[in-house]
Formats: sequence, C-alpha cells, structure tokens
Amino acid sequence: MTQKTKTILFREASQKETKSICELNEKIWRKIYHSLTSEAQMEYMLQHVHSEKNIKELMEKNNHFFVGMIDDQIIAYASLYTTDGKIYDLSRFYIDTDLHGQGIGEKFLNYLEEKHSPEVLYVDVNRRNYKAINFYFKNGFMIEKLEDKEFGEGFEMHTFTMIKKFI
Repeated sequence: MTQKTKTILFREASQKETKSICELNEKIWRKIYHSLTSEAQMEYMLQHVHSEKNIKELMEKNNHFFVGMIDDQIIAYASLYTTDGKIYDLSRFYIDTDLHGQGIGEKFLNYLEEKHSPEVLYVDVNRRNYKAINFYFKNGFMIEKLEDKEFGEGFEMHTFTMIKKFI
C-alpha cells in the first residue's frame, strides 16, 4: 500500500499567524538549540527575538514572513529582508523537526528564490548546527565569513555567514 504525500502550500504569512509561528518555533528551538546554546540564551531568544511581538513588529517593517502549510497547519516558516530587491537576508528558516529529511526545506527555499529572484542570498547559521550547514551547502550556499556577535543581555552568537549567488 502506498502512502499519499500531502500537498504543501507555501505563501506569505499574515499577522494572525504569529502565534502559530511562535509555537512551531518553540518546538524547533527546544529540540535543536538546547544542545547549541545555553538554556538562558535559548529562553532569551524565544521570549524576545522569536516572540509574537517581535515578529509582528518585523512584519510591519520590511521583513517578509512566509509559511509552509499542510492542510491548515503551519509546518515551516521563513523571513526575508531586503533593502534593494537584489540582496536578501534569509533571517529565519525553520521546518518542523518531525518533517526533517522529507525535502520540505529544499522546496521551501526554491519557492522563496523563485518568488523573489535574488541576486544574492545570505543566511547566518550557528556554527555548531551541522545539519543546517550541510543543508545550505547542498543547496548552493558557501561560507563567506565567520562571525561572533554580541546581542541582548551579553549573549553571543557564533555563526557562519553563508552566501548563495545567482548572478
């Protein structure tokens, strides 16, 4: 017996969906980032950077949020930012951990690239998140630089800035 693959719909997110986005984000962060950051830093990120309030504020600015849906459930979300329509920052890109390895991330990334036609796409990735780093390598990104950034309450982010060029 074959199992029917469910259809995934990718589209721009609305402010009404910020609660669902935050719930998905919390699930992902608690499963993946507990081994990549301290508990205090993870809580700070969830309460401030990935809060409903912050997402709504970013939506009101020039950040575009997108969701991946199966039926009526958000199973992925992303955020893109650009100031010139050519160079984009993929500031958030998350897939439900229960669905990793099913090609959803690649389909979602392709959707975003086709929708916006960037000349350059950047993403910052935690240097210890090997699964994400490998995903980006497989999808045409290269490491451009290594960064150590301070943010909020003395926390640090240790990232690779990865780049994909389309020109």
